[in-house]
Amino acid sequence: MSLSALFNQFMFFSFAGWIYETIYTTTTSKHWQNRGFLFGPICPIYGIGVVVTNLIFHQLLPYLTGHSVNTPWKVFLICAIGSAILEYSVSWLLETFFHAMWWDYSNVPLNIKGRICLPATCGFGVAGVLFVRVIFPFMDANVPTLPALASQLIALLLAMLLGADIGVTVASLSTLIARLTAMQESFDTRMASNVERIQNAPDEFKERLASLSFVQKHQLVSISKFRNVKYTSVAVSLKEAVLAFKDKAIDAAETLAEKASATLSKEEDDKHES
Repeated sequence: MSLSALFNQFMFFSFAGWIYETIYTTTTSKHWQNRGFLFGPICPIYGIGVVVTNLIFHQLLPYLTGHSVNTPWKVFLICAIGSAILEYSVSWLLETFFHAMWWDYSNVPLNIKGRICLPATCGFGVAGVLFVRVIFPFMDANVPTLPALASQLIALLLAMLLGADIGVTVASLSTLIARLTAMQESFDTRMASNVERIQNAPDEFKERLASLSFVQKHQLVSISKFRNVKYTSVAVSLKEAVLAFKDKAIDAAETLAEKASATLSKEEDDKHES
């Protein structure tokens, strides 16, 4: 099979994978989900999986062993292991470069860091058996081979569209990451400033901080529970600075309560005397 034919096969099954993912996620979530890393209607990981499977069972294994390998359990094992390696690697790369996960198996039993899981791996193994024993033979027997020039022109057009899609996607994600980073740095600056103000404030400010109510103090301290791990050190510093005045806040609250009670008692006594 020519390089252009393989690329066209990659694009076709990337589109088919996008259809499958979109239908599945839309059905399970009850609302429209446009799946995939790219903007266009393709999921490249499916196309890569199909093309690699085709090359392994039609080219590599026959060359190495001298005969075709299509025993169901062998095909299942090879495809399951191969899909796990591919899925884990792609997930790791996407998360490394874009700090995001496009799929997450954390809630699925027998998963590894949410990147792969045994049920999905077995599903891809079964799909591999279906492709090797049914779909590939059907395509070889019934799908006509395009003329070389037509195949090359189609591949060139699809490659241009894919390249444009990748360029737009990477640029947009890079801009998004830059904006998120700026927001994180801005938050860090504000948090660090607050910590410095608390730690270096004059006694009057510290006394005001000590007079915060229990609810106010709880709200301030609980900020650390809602931030990204990058903010942990700053949030913890702020939390420690606030908690340092916990006893003063309690004493101030008790004093205010005693004063309020005394004032109310005095007012009642004055009413009775009058």
